[in-house]
Amino acid sequence: MRFKVYSDDANQLVLMRSSALQDIFDQDDLAMKQNPDKEILNEYHENWIHKGIFIVPSFFIRGQHAMVGNGRHRLIMLSRHMREIPVAFERRFSVSDIIDQVVEKMIVRGLCRFEIIEYPDLPIDNLGNDINGEPLWKTCID
Repeated sequence: MRFKVYSDDANQLVLMRSSALQDIFDQDDLAMKQNPDKEILNEYHENWIHKGIFIVPSFFIRGQHAMVGNGRHRLIMLSRHMREIPVAFERRFSVSDIIDQVVEKMIVRGLCRFEIIEYPDLPIDNLGNDINGEPLWKTCID
């Protein structure tokens, strides 16, 4: 399944090693951020996709750890199926003396907006309330 990647202009699109979720992400933040009581399904929420475009999850750096910006479900679900995950780096929210060193451990390469990426072939469904993949982002690309 192929999607074009998207994030707003304020974020840098990058391809992140999925191992960074275990190695660099703050595990408490990853466990508790955004709907921690919801099961992480191996499905795409229909709100994350529009006209073949996928809104990527995001992260920022605090100290020596990465934190979820938005898209906890997407990050965890994709890490189960991909060795490298398209994400958006929210540098403007990052606070650390070693931002570049932390990011360097995580990132494989930069991505261009609307670059086509091969994603896992998983069902697309309405997974219920979605605080970060609201349809609002879709108006930015119509």
